Amino acid sequence: MVIKPTIGAVRPGVWVGLGVLVLGILPGCGNRVLTIVQHDRVNTAMHRHRPREKQTGDPLELTIVCVFPKDLEKSENDRLKPGSGLTAVDWYQHRPTGVGGQQAGRFWIPSEQIYLLTNEKGLVGRIKGPALGGATEDGWKETKVGGIAFSKKLHNRKSVIYVFPKFIGPTGDVLPVKPVVFNPPGAYRRNLSVEIGLRDGGVPVQALA
Repeated sequence: MVIKPTIGAVRPGVWVGLGVLVLGILPGCGNRVLTIVQHDRVNTAMHRHRPREKQTGDPLELTIVCVFPKDLEKSENDRLKPGSGLTAVDWYQHRPTGVGGQQAGRFWIPSEQIYLLTNEKGLVGRIKGPALGGATEDGWKETKVGGIAFSKKLHNRKSVIYVFPKFIGPTGDVLPVKPVVFNPPGAYRRNLSVEIGLRDGGVPVQALA
């Protein structure tokens, strides 16, 4: 499985017959839009030992996290610094819980800077839509997530937008996949976009960032 940034336009005409899901597109120069292009299947590692046609997978949770320079002044967020080498495991093990205020060992990111595609309830952040089921299950290749509050004018290298995929392995654990990193987000004048799915052959489980 792979998640990678796709800077620039998606080729027209490729996804004929499949719709586009639009989530929370809001006006305003400070709002970014993330386009997610998903393959037919997106979260199949837990079925890696099955025949290819039976690797149906589970819905894929995605978390979009906006990190500003002020956030990186907090020692709790050292692993969120660009170039730190963090993976999805780091985020999902240490993401804020919202229980009892700031907790030791947890990242300290305000809930309004976290955006989720998930089927779970009670998570910290703004739920923008359901988890991704793959184009075969969902009926669409593209999902547009809008209302991501991050100005195109912010070019500080200590600002970053992460996209963390919650790929699940055969043992039920989150896989240590690298997130997609937009750093600094203000350098990307077009809408942000990522592609999620299987590499040719469907064997490797890692990210291209």
